[in-house]
This record gives sequence, structure tokens and C-alpha cells, in this order.
Amino acid sequence: MTTFKAPVRDYKFTDARLVEITLEKAAFAVRDATELLTKGITATFVSDLQASSLTFGAMPSDDVELGEQQEATSEKDSDADSLRDKLKELRSSATRAFGNKSGTYNQFGLKSLDDCNDSDLLRVGLVAHGVAVTYATELTAKGYTAADNTALASMITTYVSGLQNQSMEIGSRDNAQEARVLAGNTLYNLLENELCEAAKSYWRTRSASKYNDYIIYNTIAGSAVPQTVNFTVNGLSSFTLVTIDYRPNRHFTIHNTSPVPYYLFLSNDGITALSSKILIGSNATLAGLWSDLGPSGAMAVVGNDNPGMIGTGTFTYDV
Repeated sequence: MTTFKAPVRDYKFTDARLVEITLEKAAFAVRDATELLTKGITATFVSDLQASSLTFGAMPSDDVELGEQQEATSEKDSDADSLRDKLKELRSSATRAFGNKSGTYNQFGLKSLDDCNDSDLLRVGLVAHGVAVTYATELTAKGYTAADNTALASMITTYVSGLQNQSMEIGSRDNAQEARVLAGNTLYNLLENELCEAAKSYWRTRSASKYNDYIIYNTIAGSAVPQTVNFTVNGLSSFTLVTIDYRPNRHFTIHNTSPVPYYLFLSNDGITALSSKILIGSNATLAGLWSDLGPSGAMAVVGNDNPGMIGTGTFTYDV
């Protein structure tokens, strides 16, 4: 039998940030409606995405669910205190009626009252109430009457309701958390893997700035943590920009600040390209993903095939 695992968020930023990012990207999509229609992104899709983000944003936060759980716990704790107080009255009368070392006293099960957890308190209360019925005459003589025992039964009932309500609120919070995660993942995947992927595909070779408009940085802040390398690459040589773990969705931007064209590629030794080299023309800028450079490689490298000519530039990438 398959065991269901609790869902985990596909994104690292907050739910509120997801809503903000979705509305931001949707606004770009409205601006680029004509272009994105060629990629199958319709006005209806964008409108539905915006509506979904607002619906998601209106879902009760965990703070709301936690507050309700805490309120239920507080009420249960108050009921427990009242029940303990009543049981202490019974314990006092039983002690005076039978002595706390007698077998009859032990039948009440009240010796461990002060150390009872929730479930033990319920068990002690139920047992003590039943024993008190048996010894009603002796207890009445010591001030614990049938009315007191009726009140004890009522407190037990209230306490049981409090325990159930607390359990329901804990379950409700867990269910709400799971629902938020699932709804958030659905929204994020529509945003990242449908809208933004389509937009980046369209703008990748047409506009670096508009391509960047659709980048989603899956970081805690929901923004990029970029590093920039300023480099110089001599003629007939190569320069390793960065050695970093291969991640296909890592973003990069390279800007050639010289009139000398050179190539960008991935490598494992700083010399040999693992896939096709990408030409970066004079004073050109290219933005893309690590996967655009190839399926593997621990090093991002620029290579200059021009003898006696020096190329310069900047390379920015996500950590």
C-alpha cells in the first residue's frame, strides 16, 4: 500500500511573495500579449492566472489556523483545571473518609492526579466518578455530595468536548497547511513552467531585458542572489568564469564589453567544450539558462580564438 507523503513547497519564498510575483509576471504578459499568443499564452490564461493568485492569497494563513488551535487548547486547558479542582475536592473527602493508605482510597486512583497528562486526567476522572457513586454515603458525610458528583460528570463531558475540539483544530490546521501547499505549487508551476517558460522561449533571442522580466528566482527572498565576474580573455586562450555545480535552471547574463567576439561554453577542464560553443559577438549581451549551454559541465568558460586580440566582459550568474 502506498503511503501518502505530505506535500512540500516547490518554491522557497513566502506565499505572499508568490502572489506578488504572479501579479508582476501577469502584468508583463498583458504587455506582451501579442508576442506570447504565438507561444499559446492567451489572454484568458493570463486572466485566470491572476484570479488564481488572488484566490490563493485570500486563503487563511497559518497564523489564523494557529490562533484557532491555540484558542481551542486554551479552552481545553481551562476545562482541565476545573476538572482537576473538582477531583481534588473528591480526593480530600476520600482521604478523610478512608485514609490515604487504605485499599478503598486507592480505588479512586487519585494519587497521581497532580501529574496527569490529558489522557490520564480523563481516565482518572472517569474512574473516580464511578467509585464515588459506590461510596456516596461515606463521601457525603465528608462534604462530597451526589450533586458534586453530578457536577464532576458534567465537567468530564465538557473536558472530552474540549479534547475533541482541540484535535479538530489541529487536524483543521494540518489540512489547511496541506491545501495551501498544493494550491501554491499549482500556481507556481503554472507561472514558472507555463507562462514564464513560454515568455523566456520567445524573448531569449529577441530581448535580454524582456527575457529577464520573466525570470523567477527561487530563493527565500524571491529575488536573485547574483555574482558578477569581470573578465579579460587573451587571444588564442580561454578563461574560466566560474566553477560551480551544474543546475539547468541557473540564470546567467554575459555582456561583451569589447569589439572582440568570443565563445561561451561549459567544460570540466577549462579548455574542452562539452557541447556547442555559443558565440558572443562584439558588444553583445546574452541572457539564458545553464541548460542553454549544455546538459552538463562544472565550469563556465569563455574562449577567444582571435590571435593577438583581447576580449573583455562581465558574466553574472545565480549562486
